[in-house]
This record gives sequence, structure tokens and C-alpha cells, in this order.
Amino acid sequence: MKEKVSAIKNGLDPFYNSFLEYLPFDNSRLFFHKRAIELASPNLSTRHLRYVYECIIQYIKSQYINSNIQIEDFSIFYQSVQKEKNLIQRISNKKIDSFDDWYLLESLFSNIKITINETYLVIQARILSQILPNLCPPIDISHGKHFFLKKTFEEKDIYNQVKEYTKLITEFYAPLAKEKLVQHFFNKYKKTTTWNTSYPRFLNHLVIGCVIYNKKDPEEHRPLIEAVI
Repeated sequence: MKEKVSAIKNGLDPFYNSFLEYLPFDNSRLFFHKRAIELASPNLSTRHLRYVYECIIQYIKSQYINSNIQIEDFSIFYQSVQKEKNLIQRISNKKIDSFDDWYLLESLFSNIKITINETYLVIQARILSQILPNLCPPIDISHGKHFFLKKTFEEKDIYNQVKEYTKLITEFYAPLAKEKLVQHFFNKYKKTTTWNTSYPRFLNHLVIGCVIYNKKDPEEHRPLIEAVI
């Protein structure tokens, strides 16, 4: 993972520009996403969680088109989050570049319910990124499979999913977040798109941009991405 962190740090401009050119997100989700982030607080209000819930449903519809994912009722999702309220309040002010107790996410990842029967790493990560936006990074399923190991996204056992998610954070996202050059870059360009709603999310944008940049012309771009893809 150290090579991936270094490669992203060394390719900030081309990777971020590639992301901006492509912007692979459905703008219909932007409204729900922005409201979820704006309302995020330790209080975990019904209104906030409703926006999180709707945003995740929109994401599932756009990214899991051919799947048969079943969604829990909002009341089940809401209750599962409320059961974790004490822990969420305890870490709500923590930030990705200065947090060490990542094992605490295991309970949240495992116990918050939005899908029936199966748990999906990407979906759980996106829920956490909207409840704890300054701490938890979202993960993009299509580009993430190219950047990280594909098997990471195919894991079905929830215990192993938790391990994979915390591993991605501790070995890649958190070290990348601590890089002063990356922090400076974020502060300089965070207003270039309304999708930059948090620092952890911005880090994921760099991952997406890296994959897009590589696909443009793999041979021409090889010096920047050979340690990544």
C-alpha cells in the first residue's frame, strides 16, 4: 500500500484533473448526499438519517443494476444506527488524519443495517462516510476494483469485510490523509466541485482519478501508475 500512497501523492494534478473531467457520479444523488453531509451531527436526527438512507438507495440503484439487493425499511435502518449512537457520539469529532482507534468501526460496520440478508463492503463504507464524514472514506466499487484487490469487494463474510475496510483505511487512506502535500492540495482545490464534501471523500476522488488517468493511455502514463494498478 505504501507504493499506492506514494503514487497518488506524486500524481495529484493529473489524477484530480482526470476526476474532474470524468465526474462519474449521477447528479440526481448530489441533493441527497449534500443534505446528508450538511445535517451530519452526533444527534443523528431522523431527518439526517433519512437523507443518508435515500442517498444509499440511489447509489444501489445506479451501481448494482443487475443485482437483487433487498433494502430494509427505513425504520430498521434508523433503529440500527440509534443503537450505535453512544459510539458515534464518542468519535463524531475525530478526523481521518489524526485517528488511531480504527477497530471501533467494527461495531458500526457490522451492526448498521440497510440491506437484507447480505452485507456489502462498499455500501457499509458509504453509510459510515455520511454519518462520520470527516473520519470515514467512501469506496467506489467500479474504480476501487481496479485500484485495490478485486477480491476485497467480493468478500461475503461480514467479519472479513470489516477487516478489509479497516485495512484499506489504516494502510492507504489514513497514511494518504496525513501527507502534508495532499492536505495542501485539498485545501487549495476543495471548492472546484460540489462533490468534495469532505476530506476523506476527496481522497477517494483521487483514487477514481488515478484509475481514469491510467485508462486514457496506459503506456504514456506508465511512469505515474506502474506502482498503483
